[in-house]
Amino acid sequence: MQLKDKTILITGGSSGIGLESIKHFLTEGMKVIICGRDGLKLQLAKSKFPSIATISCDITKEEDVSLMHQLVMSSGGIDILYHNAGVVSVNSLVEKTAITIATNEMETNYLSAVRLTSLFLPELAKRKEAAFVFTTSAVAYLPAAFIPTYSASKAALHSYVLSLRYQLRELYKNISVIELIPPTVDTEATKIFTSAKVSAERVAKDVVNGLKNNRSTIHVSIAKSFSYLHRFFSSLAFSIVNPKNPIR
Repeated sequence: MQLKDKTILITGGSSGIGLESIKHFLTEGMKVIICGRDGLKLQLAKSKFPSIATISCDITKEEDVSLMHQLVMSSGGIDILYHNAGVVSVNSLVEKTAITIATNEMETNYLSAVRLTSLFLPELAKRKEAAFVFTTSAVAYLPAAFIPTYSASKAALHSYVLSLRYQLRELYKNISVIELIPPTVDTEATKIFTSAKVSAERVAKDVVNGLKNNRSTIHVSIAKSFSYLHRFFSSLAFSIVNPKNPIR
């Protein structure tokens, strides 16, 4: 895919992988729009990268998403929608809070992606070359038991991506459906995790390279090895994902 002069919308673009990705997309000559819930973080991102556009939006709220869609379309639309926003919580399934946490994670990590994809699909269908990028996770294949409902939300998203790619492959051959599969990434959200982590910069570089090389699945670092390990040695893979002391 040719990236120069294309416009990308990054959800959750004011921190973590999304924020790190901005400079790499700008280097490729792209126009970048980011959205997020934290106004201060959006301002800081704008001060760091003055050429980007920022939109305050809670992607779990239909009215916010509708307004964002209108703003994006009025500014010329997009070529790539990068579903990067996500939340993760360490939680116990035996606690009463499990349903509250699960609802938040499912709405943010999965349902928002379905909503946004449906909303922007007609726009991307008109482009000569377009893409949806979805950040799932290695735990979409085998759950990390200390983040159980996060793992479930990413498993749902992985399944959705496979179905979307299948359904669009004949209808809209101009649209690529790309799954980004990182292991644990070193961000504010994972600071209490004891597992080995990859940098957000590594993930951002892999996303750019994956888009440029038309890869439908982008495994970051050990994620690819893990997928094979899970397939042939599932018990061993589960023990690796679920160490005795997963958090500090």
